[in-house]
Amino acid sequence: MVSFPAWYFNEFNMAGVDFEDTAQVEAYDRNQTASTLDKEQDLVARLGIAAEHSVIDLGAGTGNFALQASLTGASVHAVDISKTMLTYAQSKAQKAGVTNISFHQAGFLSYEHQNNLADFVVTKNALHILPDFWKLTSSPTLRYGDS
Repeated sequence: MVSFPAWYFNEFNMAGVDFEDTAQVEAYDRNQTASTLDKEQDLVARLGIAAEHSVIDLGAGTGNFALQASLTGASVHAVDISKTMLTYAQSKAQKAGVTNISFHQAGFLSYEHQNNLADFVVTKNALHILPDFWKLTSSPTLRYGDS
């Protein structure tokens, strides 16, 4: 884990719903899964994610997008600040027989990708966690097209 100075924004201090509470995570997943499965499949198709790709899902939550991307055969990195969300997502992946997802407890500011550059970096329903200043500050780490 990256070490930051005391003044640095702590993205692990969640505001609002406590997604370390298993009941909250289960409720979130029930609401998300019912309304988004087709949307996740459509987004994966529109992006053209395929087996030869590497995908980072920042703010992966309970893993709906990561799971759909992994079903194409892509190598997926599911990143979330909530350990409970990641555990739930990992359980869903195991039940689906998916083995090509790596789970990382980190956030927008603290995730350090250790592999080759990713082909896709996706975030959905999570960017609101960062104050605007930090969105601008972290954007250089989310560059596309670098070789």
